[in-house]
Amino acid sequence: MRILIVDDDKTFCQLLTEVLKEKGHDVDWTTHSLIFGLRKIYVGQRT
Repeated sequence: MRILIVDDDKTFCQLLTEVLKEKGHDVDWTTHSLIFGLRKIYVGQRT
């Protein structure tokens, strides 16, 4: 499962990412806006 975390707390994003990756999920995160996060995922899929 691919998960996008959007939160203004960088430490929270990093911790949650670590936990989810240990459970086998593909995780991206951003402390910016949802649009920025979606753009990050979309561009990431095209590279």
